[in-house]
Amino acid sequence: MNTFRRILSQRDFWPLFGALSLGAFNDNFFRQGLIAYLAFSAAGLSQSEKTILGSLATGLMMLPFFLFSSLAGELADRLQKSALVRAAKAAEVGIMLLAAVFFVTGHIYALLAILFLMGLQSTFFGPLKYGLLPEILGERKLLAGNGLVEAATFIAIVLGTLAGSWLVTRPAGPSLYMPVGVTLAALAGLAFALRQPASLPGRPEVRVQARIWRSTYEIIASVKSRPPMWLAVLGISWFWAMGAILITQIPILCQTILGGTPEVSTFLVTMFALGVAIGSVAAQWLLKGRVSADLVPVSAVFLTLFLAGMSWSLWRLPPTAPGSVDLAAFFGSWTYLRLGLACLLVSITGGLFVVPLNALLQHLAGEEERARVIAANNIMNSLFICAGSLLVMLLTFLGARLPEIFALVAASALAAAAASFGFKAVKGGANNA
Repeated sequence: MNTFRRILSQRDFWPLFGALSLGAFNDNFFRQGLIAYLAFSAAGLSQSEKTILGSLATGLMMLPFFLFSSLAGELADRLQKSALVRAAKAAEVGIMLLAAVFFVTGHIYALLAILFLMGLQSTFFGPLKYGLLPEILGERKLLAGNGLVEAATFIAIVLGTLAGSWLVTRPAGPSLYMPVGVTLAALAGLAFALRQPASLPGRPEVRVQARIWRSTYEIIASVKSRPPMWLAVLGISWFWAMGAILITQIPILCQTILGGTPEVSTFLVTMFALGVAIGSVAAQWLLKGRVSADLVPVSAVFLTLFLAGMSWSLWRLPPTAPGSVDLAAFFGSWTYLRLGLACLLVSITGGLFVVPLNALLQHLAGEEERARVIAANNIMNSLFICAGSLLVMLLTFLGARLPEIFALVAASALAAAAASFGFKAVKGGANNA
């Protein structure tokens, strides 16, 4: 805990910490609000249409990471990162002003286009925040710093999800609460970014390639040539794909299968996000500050077991009329509580799985290429998330139900657990870095 206190006492840590936390809040406030709007308020949409649009929402937000991460990484290594942070947060303000207009006018497909723009803004912000973190904290505080960032990110997800999922279903939600909320959150993030101290100068010798596809190939090939780094990227990417599917489809299954109210949906998503925050902080304590992959295999095994338990809980849900299960009914039945507990355990072990991988990736990457390595990670993250979203859409189109889709997620965890034992070799790579 002393390490956490030392980090939180650093004045140069707070502007980045505040900017990234508010960015995570606003991303999920907007995205989850839109998904809840589709699930509970959009008239004339069938269950399959809602499921497809929910997956499309995630895919649209992730697509820019695949298309433009190489460019973002090159710019972050070439230019001063603190100046780019301010520019990225200013862009977020403009995008959210557009979102406010489309919420008021009720243009669903225009709001889906805004998700793409939000993903584009996050694409350029991602290499900056993880590139600055080792510069601000150094190696000794890097694991704890990543734990704080992941915990804050998922607490922001909790708050953004709570606010978005609940406020959009209020009578004045789409026309008042959502437009005001997304705008104020973007302005607050910009206020933090403007206080970011000047970072180290950029590296003008880093070449920014006009041919984005070639740049993307070169960045990924560079990381792939180093097995410890590549395995970390694959593990992180699988985690985010799994998390995106769960957190996107929980509101849909709550309304269509569980028969839950919006408050029950919010509770389940909260359990997932809060658990990741708990696991993220616990990783520092269990590893005692070491940048190591020791926790990854065992956490992957437990993650597989808990995902299988979550899938089994879904199969055990009794048929229920939509909107008939409120929070009182949810807490009064072990059948429903078991699902909430499974969400929590899945996410706790997920935090223990992903935080060491993030710290390891930043540690293995040299300062001169760190932003591009993070960009390669973002490219693979987006590829996995988009592939997961497309797979959900395809399976839904072919007639698969959500319990079957969640069972497939559990099966993918088994493959991730088997691959994670390759980190026995990564341990040596981290120690020698």
